[in-house]
Amino acid sequence: EFTGEKLDADAKKRWQQIIHPEDRTRVVNLAEAARTEHRPYCAEYRLRRKDGVYCWVMETGIPLQDDAGTFRGYVGSTMDITIAREMDFAISTNEARLRSIFDVMPVGLAVLDNDRKLVSFNQSLQHILKLSDEQLKTGFANRRTYLRADGTPLPPEEFPSTVVQQTGVSIQDVEIGILTEQGEIIWTLVSAEPLPVSQGEVIISVQDISERKRHLMQIESLSQELIHAAEKERAELAGELHDAVGQSLVFATLSLQDCLQAIPGVSAEEKLRIVQPIRKALEKVRNISHRLNPIHLENLGIKLATEDLLHDLQRTGRYEIAANLDALPCKLPGGWNIDFYRIVQEALSNIIKHADARHIEVIAEKTDSGIVVEIRNDGCVEQPDDGSKKRGGMGMLLMRERAKSFDGSVQFSCTPDMFIVRVEIPFSPEHFAF
Repeated sequence: EFTGEKLDADAKKRWQQIIHPEDRTRVVNLAEAARTEHRPYCAEYRLRRKDGVYCWVMETGIPLQDDAGTFRGYVGSTMDITIAREMDFAISTNEARLRSIFDVMPVGLAVLDNDRKLVSFNQSLQHILKLSDEQLKTGFANRRTYLRADGTPLPPEEFPSTVVQQTGVSIQDVEIGILTEQGEIIWTLVSAEPLPVSQGEVIISVQDISERKRHLMQIESLSQELIHAAEKERAELAGELHDAVGQSLVFATLSLQDCLQAIPGVSAEEKLRIVQPIRKALEKVRNISHRLNPIHLENLGIKLATEDLLHDLQRTGRYEIAANLDALPCKLPGGWNIDFYRIVQEALSNIIKHADARHIEVIAEKTDSGIVVEIRNDGCVEQPDDGSKKRGGMGMLLMRERAKSFDGSVQFSCTPDMFIVRVEIPFSPEHFAF
């Protein structure tokens, strides 16, 4: 019925003629060899249907024997497998297309099994990791040292692929450094996704951000140089104010007092009234000089110098101030003192300039990893760091840059009734003297 051929004495010959010419010799030879050896056979080939269309079929033959074991022929079947073959072809075509896309992607891609062995990977991954095909296949990459974004070693249990295998949750954009055998660090951005079609397998993507990382480090280095240059300029300007302008005002005050002393009939109250503006100007110059170059920072230490800042602010009468700085050490190591002092100074300056605040709190607390100082006010200074709003003005940017000098951080946040500047100082007992 399928072929439209009759089952007569010539059926075998006609059957061979309706096999596709490209398959005929192969199938005939296979069937004859099986018949000679009296063994089963199976063949897939194209057979012409009665409407003239070639379809894929699977023919099977099982040798038939009588009770005496004599070969009597074959019992067989022929099944139309056209749809199955078309599906296989479509799948293999899609796999080839996906493989070509996989290979030409500009980011490194790899599939890892449960044992973190590479099942497959593309050429971009080889290029990024600077490893050969053989090195990747033999697990050479596992012998390298991996680093967190801060440069500390990254243990295998924190690898994105490991975490995804354990949790089944995707991980995006983890910054990881890879230390090569030559001592070079390849900085990468790694994401990992569980493969839904395979139990335990994970696909990872790797972007090379080494160039961007170098540029960022150069920018950070330049910003630190600019901050130090600004501190030097502040110190020089403070010296000029103190030595030149300050001394001139002192001399003017003394000269004016001598002149007033020589004029008869001028009361003491009148003399004070005339001299008072110059004395106030002198006090302002000294205050500006101290703000530009807080020389008392070295004498008093960071804790007392910070308290002194708060006392100056409280004397204005505009704010109610509460402070607990017991967790602060007397001094911070190296140049940390001036950088931390400037952060507090900038935070308080922002409150004065931009916040309609009445209450200010400055609280220092010890944590397992260091010291946290929070500067809170009941006004509103800037939008917080929530990722969707602006990241603040130049003052906030400078605070962040200064915190980098002591490997710390500055975050800004809002509650319904409070704006908070949070300064984190990494803790190392040998660094601090309490």
